[in-house]
Amino acid sequence: MATAKKIPAVAARKVNKLNCKKYDRIDRLFCSSLDEKTTMSLDINNELFPCAVGD
Repeated sequence: MATAKKIPAVAARKVNKLNCKKYDRIDRLFCSSLDEKTTMSLDINNELFPCAVGD
């Protein structure tokens, strides 16, 4: 039986910046990992998943 490889997940440390200029219900989050080596930008629906800087 083949075993699945475990791929480590990148844990977002916090939301560094929010950009909500272009669309009414969509925010772009700018986040960083726990070790500060990985950054991520993510578009979310702010009505379903409200976020703030520092979350």
